[in-house]
Parts: sequence; C-alpha cells; structure tokens
Amino acid sequence: MQANKTVKSAIVTALSVAMLGSVAAPALAQGMVEQAPATTTAQSADFSDETISAFAAAYIEVVQIGQGMQEELQGAQSAEDQQAIMQAANEEIETAVEGTPGIAVDEYNEILQVAQADDALIERINAALADLQPAMSQ
Repeated sequence: MQANKTVKSAIVTALSVAMLGSVAAPALAQGMVEQAPATTTAQSADFSDETISAFAAAYIEVVQIGQGMQEELQGAQSAEDQQAIMQAANEEIETAVEGTPGIAVDEYNEILQVAQADDALIERINAALADLQPAMSQ
C-alpha cells in the first residue's frame, strides 16, 4: 500500500512539473533549469539513450494528459470534481508511462527528478523530444 502511495505521489509530482512547462520541449526544459540550480553532474550518463528516448515518448503523453486535465479542471464545479479529475489524470498518466516500451514509472520519475538539476540530461531529453517532434506532426 505504501509503495502504491509513493508511485501516486511521484506521478502527481511528474504531472506538476509537466504542467509548469509549455507545450514546446525546449521551453519546458528551460523551466526546469530555472527551478533548480544550474549544475552539471555525471548523473545524466546513468541513463541510456534508449531510456531517454522512452522517457521523451512518455513525457509527450504526460504533457498531453496534463493539458487535457487543465481544461477539465477549469470546468470543474467543486473541489470534489477537481479531486476526481486529478485522480483520473494520475491513473491515465501511470497507464501511459507503463505502456511506453523501455521505461517504467520509477525510471520516468527518477529521470524527471534528476533533470531538474542536470543541464546535460535536459539537453539529452530535448534532443530526444526534437527527434520525436517530426513524427508527432505527421
């Protein structure tokens, strides 16, 4: 039960960070840099290129879910409605990340957390997102 609560909390954190950025990947990454001290560490090397690509694919889905949630929240009539919308979005995010080949929810959250303080990792994520953007526009 505690592990499930931790996963839900991490997903909420991931959604919150996703909501802070804009649709454009570079702008989002810039937002991450502004929120955290600008330090470059060796941590980004701990993630393979394949894992970063999987993160980017999952991240795009998380942002899309978050955007839909924001629209729904604007129409919510009560705090209970908002809670239900956020719960549904959390479940949808968890399913989306779990359904992305090459990454698990815990890896996704770890990358998201490390990226907040790792410029090199942000650059790698931006490159992976840029690689996916042409595929998204087709």
